[in-house]
Parts: sequence; C-alpha cells; structure tokens
Amino acid sequence: MFSAERRATPILARFTSVDGRTVRYFDAGTGRPGQPLVVLLTAAADTSLSWLPVQSELMDRARVLTYDRTGMGGTEDGAPRTLDGYVAELAGFLRSVAPRSRFVLVGHSFGGLIARVYAKRFPKKVAGLVLLDVTPEVVGGDRAAAGGFAVSSALVGALRRLAPTGLLHGLLQSALMPLYPEQRRLRAELDADAYEAWKRAVELEIRGNAVEELRSVLPVAREAAAELGADEPLGDLPVAVLTSNAYGRRWRDLHDDIAARYPGSTHEATGTRSHNIHLRHVPQVAQTVRAVLAASGRRRRPPAAPRDSATRAAQGSPVSQTPPVAPAD
Repeated sequence: MFSAERRATPILARFTSVDGRTVRYFDAGTGRPGQPLVVLLTAAADTSLSWLPVQSELMDRARVLTYDRTGMGGTEDGAPRTLDGYVAELAGFLRSVAPRSRFVLVGHSFGGLIARVYAKRFPKKVAGLVLLDVTPEVVGGDRAAAGGFAVSSALVGALRRLAPTGLLHGLLQSALMPLYPEQRRLRAELDADAYEAWKRAVELEIRGNAVEELRSVLPVAREAAAELGADEPLGDLPVAVLTSNAYGRRWRDLHDDIAARYPGSTHEATGTRSHNIHLRHVPQVAQTVRAVLAASGRRRRPPAAPRDSATRAAQGSPVSQTPPVAPAD
C-alpha cells in the first residue's frame, strides 16, 4: 500500500477523436526513446480512474495511457458494443494518440480479452501483454458464467434504478460499494481529490452505461472464441497472467490454458479472492508490467499479421477470423 506522502494524485483528462466521437483518456509519464507505451484496459463497467494507483506507480519509468470505452466516463457513446467495435475503438484511439508506438497492453478481466484480440489482429503493434484475471473466451458458452454475469448485471441495474434515492451515493460515501470490496484500500492510496473523483466516476458509470457494457461481455466472448484459436501465432511475445482465487479452480485452469498458448508467458496466482487485482495488488501488478516491458526490449522481430489480412490490419480494420473453436463445457 502507498504511504501517505505517496498517495496518487489526479491525472488531467485529455480528449481525442476516434471515428468522429470524442474519447476521454489519461496520459502520464515518459519512457525511454523507443520504449513501448503501457496501455491499461478496464474491466466491463469499471471506470478508468480505478487504474490511478497502478498508473501512478508506473509513470516514473514509462508513458502510461488509459481510456474510457464507448459510452463510459467522458467518452461519447456510439460505437457498437461488439468485438469488432471494441477492438476498432482501441485501435483508433492508439492511432490517434501514439501512431508510431508499440504497446504493452495491460487488461483487467474483459479488458484482457479485448487486449488479446487486438494483439492477434495487430501483432506488430504489441510488445507484450499483462492479463489480470482475464475473461476467458470460453465463458461465452458457459452456463455458470452466464449466471454470474446475469447476477452482476442485475446488481448494477438495481443500483442504477435506486440511484435517485441516494442509495448508490451513500454506499460509495460509506465505502460499502459491493462491486469494490477494495474501496477502503483504494481510499488509502489516493489523495482526497483523486478519491472524490473516483467515487464520482463510479456513480457516473452506474447511472450511465455500465449495465449495457456488462451485457455485452458474453456475446463478445462468443465472438472471440471464434477468433482466438488454440494457437495464437505471436512468437516470443512476453505475456504475464495473474489470477485471483475469486472464481475457484476452474477459473485458474482456464488461465493455465490461456498462458500455455503463449510460449513466452508466465502465470502467477495473487493468493487472494480479489478479482480487482489492479486495486488489491498494486505493487505486484506494477512489478509484472515492468518485467514485461524489460522482456519486450529483448524480444526478436515481432511476427507479421496473416498474409490475407495484413493490409486491412495496417489500415486499422479487423483481420479475417480463424475457424470457430467450440467452447468448453
């Protein structure tokens, strides 16, 4: 946990245009010339401000970006909540703010799934992956997962309906928000202004499009399962997977399977039941990102996109998909 004198402070929001829509992002830190940029991708229904402790921990050694997806935070709605829509939005954002750079993508949960598909479609742009309790693509065909997401969507929906009564605001003020059991820890890691901004952002997301984004996860996972085959030809791409104990042994096994697809991967357990790894384990996440950054500097030439899709990928369009893979039971 941060010491009081090292509490993270707010980062000034910036705005860019992606396909005619305004996208809000946060850009902090500077890296060495030629060093990959670190890009932080949020979980479904989360706010990009939840990355502030990690972003602050990394910004002394790297340029670190995070952004709001369509209809979330300060980003204008309008992009489709589909796999192609999310990946195209990420690709357009990165072209807008850092067109010549390569990236280490750090994805939490649903953000990790988007990062994996982006890496497959744009292999020359990706220098490494860090996957924090990443959503496995096979959950799109998993009844238990469908039930879990239904419960989460119902909870967020109930909070949205009750927001006018002051319940949502009261839960956040009392650090009793059920979606963020790490809130008290976060309060200790942010200064007063940053913490107030985070609470406002969470309330804004839940009053806004958090439910809609949550409902898109399983359809997007089914789309991703048709594209992410058993082998993801990314050569010696440095990949680190961190897994919590939040969802039991099967969750860890699915992450073992994901890690096994990348020859240059590591897979570690956090040892806690906190799904919000980026809030509960800030030093471990920062150390893992630094290790992937260092490994990216030792990497051989990245592979090209598949021959039949290289031109479309260079232009920012999705590449053609691989044949479907049947989801696990």
